[in-house]
Amino acid sequence: MMRRCFMPMLLYSDSDCLYSIKNLSLGPKICDFFTGVYPQFAAGLTVSRVCVLVVQSGSPSSRRKPPAEVKIQIAGDRTNTEMAFAVSDELLGTFVPVAVYWLYSGLYIVLDAMGIDDDYRLHPKGEEATKNVVSKWTVVKGVLVQQAFQIAVSLLVFTIIGDESGIVRKQPPALLIAVQFIIAMFVIDTWQYFMHRYMHINQFLYKHVHSKHHALVVPYTFGALYNHPLEGLILDTIGGALAFVVAGMTPKTAIFFFSFATIKAVDDHCGLWLPGNILHVFSNNSAYHDIHHQLYGNKYNFSQPFFVMWDRILGTYMPYTLENRKGGGYEVRPIKLDLLAEQSKTD
Repeated sequence: MMRRCFMPMLLYSDSDCLYSIKNLSLGPKICDFFTGVYPQFAAGLTVSRVCVLVVQSGSPSSRRKPPAEVKIQIAGDRTNTEMAFAVSDELLGTFVPVAVYWLYSGLYIVLDAMGIDDDYRLHPKGEEATKNVVSKWTVVKGVLVQQAFQIAVSLLVFTIIGDESGIVRKQPPALLIAVQFIIAMFVIDTWQYFMHRYMHINQFLYKHVHSKHHALVVPYTFGALYNHPLEGLILDTIGGALAFVVAGMTPKTAIFFFSFATIKAVDDHCGLWLPGNILHVFSNNSAYHDIHHQLYGNKYNFSQPFFVMWDRILGTYMPYTLENRKGGGYEVRPIKLDLLAEQSKTD
């Protein structure tokens, strides 16, 4: 029985023909040879240039399919025979959003270190220390655990449902990709609204699962995924998988969509109202979500991360105004609370 040799996608050229072999089943001797001579194979690192000689039986017309058997021989520096490596789209879709999460969060950390964001805060800077019940180091560790759990689940899912044929799906036209984005956004919003709201309704789930996220009364960027692993599995991993399947997007499209969704989630937790922020075209933004993190808004503004339609439809929408705060920055003032206060006075 052959042992499967898992390697990054193998691209090699022989004369004018280019082949793509993905997860090719090779005999144990070949596997041991490559992982022994080139440890980069086992580590999954990029090899800039490895020259090989590829000998394949069959007529040129049969070269459209990956060869069933490949004889590999180490050769000298050949100009017409190269081997390059590229990570599969499934792996990129798993790891790129994680990198995007920390890179985009890092931009806000730089702004904070430079003091540029002081005039745009939704809370006075000192409230992070007085209102949040966990330290930033605890949040970093919690997010890393959460991301490691999501990566493990994603890799398991791809292993189970992955396509081993080696055929790369063709990218659809740009218009269809835009439609897929909209569908995926609707699916994620729908799933997360109802799951998120249920975690507030169910006292057990709120106490033991969702309350971890609400330990950050004053949100900040890299706390966006400070969740219980079970919450991450239910809201993010399952919700993302549903969006991917229902929208019918390719793995390559998913790289961009989930990176965008990650940026949106981080921005919603930035605790700032930056002028010219293009993401403010969404009604669901940092000010809107900040209300939900406050005690008075705990049962409102469940929608995340894109639209606010379910809050509006089901009566959990809390409108607000942004007002300049004395001392600098902004203050989010819920309109609904002001109306209730006025009504209580008249009564």
